[in-house]
Amino acid sequence: MDVFSVIDRLLFRETMKTLLVILSVLALVLVATTMVKLLGKVAVGGLAQDLVLILAGLELVKVLGMLLPPAFFFSILWVLGRMYRDSEMVALQAAGVGAWRIFRAFMLSAVPLALFVTWLVFEVLPWAKLYSEQIKLAEEKSGELSLIRAGHFNEFSQGDLVIYAERLDKESGQLRNLFVQERLSGHPGLISALGARQYVDPQSGRRYVVMTQGHRFEDRGEQGMALGDFDEYGFLVPEAPPLDADILPLSARDARDLLESSDPRDRAELQYRLTFPLAIFAFTLLSIPLSRSLPRQGLMGRFGLAVLIYFIFMNLQRVAERWLSEGVTPAWLGMWWLPGLLVVAALLVMWWDRWAFRRALRGTPA
Repeated sequence: MDVFSVIDRLLFRETMKTLLVILSVLALVLVATTMVKLLGKVAVGGLAQDLVLILAGLELVKVLGMLLPPAFFFSILWVLGRMYRDSEMVALQAAGVGAWRIFRAFMLSAVPLALFVTWLVFEVLPWAKLYSEQIKLAEEKSGELSLIRAGHFNEFSQGDLVIYAERLDKESGQLRNLFVQERLSGHPGLISALGARQYVDPQSGRRYVVMTQGHRFEDRGEQGMALGDFDEYGFLVPEAPPLDADILPLSARDARDLLESSDPRDRAELQYRLTFPLAIFAFTLLSIPLSRSLPRQGLMGRFGLAVLIYFIFMNLQRVAERWLSEGVTPAWLGMWWLPGLLVVAALLVMWWDRWAFRRALRGTPA
């Protein structure tokens, strides 16, 4: 007997088509939101323009594994809800196709999808997060004058260095008519200069900004003010600290390191990632009874309840992760109970439907 029957292929095809549509919409919204944030950084000189698409793509890759479980959930709801509306489910039930047969058809799709989500959250997510952090660190280390946007106040080193340039000479690559506020030498100072260029020490590789034809004012506290003119004045551009594995966000940690660690925070992160593939199966079980339309109930009448359940689950994920990392939840319990709540919700919906159906039969005149 063919494992994939006509019903299996029908439900698989319709669910995958709907899944792709939902994912496309979610991806479009996410990329648009990310692009707005990144372009805002470009506008103030905090990010190179050619990195915008790369970082936006990495952001999409990072959350793809988290988007698939709810997208699959709502895909099943939409497909089954439409089939109930068009009485296709009534015809299938009359032909002997019960809820278990429908559940099996969707499970044939859920298994490879759950494996794909596992790969995304355990392998692709930390890689994308680490690569994104490396790009940002390299951008902070570069100190390129091309990142300084003319006509704007450009802030570096958390406000220790603020540079304002009237314009950028594209032919020479030098900034013109600068105003600089710096606290890099231990004393606050103000500098005005006609031009500036970047200099890289060939031996150390350190980067300097060399200003020409200007004036410097430095507040030395009790010693008073120091005033001076210069033909050339350079200061070292502070570099960002090296990327240390100990200060990486937990989402960038490799799954093998998390598994070998005894730190409750690492264990919480590991189980947080594991909830996504498990949620595929739990949402599949919940979606079948939740998509059923009761008498006098409109199309997708329970869609609002499905949205509420998903948002409750999404918020409980972070709450459960925090409880586990802080030791509120015992280690043996972990976050396994979270997908179990969806299973309990599915059983409650099934019980409610059966009770409502029997009540409707008792109220029907003979």
